Amino acid sequence: MTQMDTTTRVRPFARKSLLTMMLATLLVVLIPAGAAVAAGNTVASAWKDSKGRNVVLYQGTYNTSTKAGFGWAKIKGKHAITKYNTVKFPTLNPDGGTAQGTQRLYKAWAQKWQVINGRWTITAEVEVRTVVETATKSLYYNVRLNASPGVLTTYCVNANKADACPWWVDTAFANGNRPPGSAAARSSQSTATSTGYTAGYGSTITQPASDMIIDE
Repeated sequence: MTQMDTTTRVRPFARKSLLTMMLATLLVVLIPAGAAVAAGNTVASAWKDSKGRNVVLYQGTYNTSTKAGFGWAKIKGKHAITKYNTVKFPTLNPDGGTAQGTQRLYKAWAQKWQVINGRWTITAEVEVRTVVETATKSLYYNVRLNASPGVLTTYCVNANKADACPWWVDTAFANGNRPPGSAAARSSQSTATSTGYTAGYGSTITQPASDMIIDE
């Protein structure tokens, strides 16, 4: 009589399911919860403001649904700013910014120039603000810091209340206060030689807005 084989056999599909479960468990162990946010405490850039105070720009975090967050992630995601210099330029304003509790507000202006009747004329201007938090936070928007969050945001005071800055703002701050007619001040995105972009620390054609921080 042939003896019955009582050894438990694992079917091929069962083996695959078991392997999948084991891999999933291993990933949970290796990748802790909140790891995606942990990168938020990485320093993206650091410098000193016009008065010698340290300014730190963290990678930060940004939630596209709630529009909440801080740092470089929010500045890029909400305000369409892609250059560190746009964040830095306002903090170099000779006035040193204004303290608002534990925060400091810095201002600068981006300007668009065009040749009208043979003269360079400012045809558009946008106020740009950088807000820096100086108080120490152990956890900020689920990012572990144990330090001050530094730059919370940089945003444009747009007349239409839009979150995104105009595309030429980055160009203006990269050029700084170069003459608008110089080759360096003309945008590579424009073929018109009669258009230039610069930045400065004073309003020329727009009414200065209230110092109230409107985007934290």
